[in-house]
Amino acid sequence: MLFVFPYNQEPRFWMKNMLIPIDLFWIDADGTIVGIESDLFPDKSENPTTLHYPPTPIRYVLEVNAGVADKYGIQAGSRVVFEAP
Repeated sequence: MLFVFPYNQEPRFWMKNMLIPIDLFWIDADGTIVGIESDLFPDKSENPTTLHYPPTPIRYVLEVNAGVADKYGIQAGSRVVFEAP
């Protein structure tokens, strides 16, 4: 899932009601991955206590299946290219 924000910000994410573990890619306005959180597991509690923040203001957050970052060697500094269909 791709989250697009209208301006640079530091949103918080939590894992409430997630069904599967994921990797989070924090992406800036230029398409550079500025941080990755890997293998985040679902939080089954009623009030999640673990919040995830980007290391710097970002414009996009990409959620993918856990392990994608490792499998494809994606790391901070990698670039993302968005293409219109």
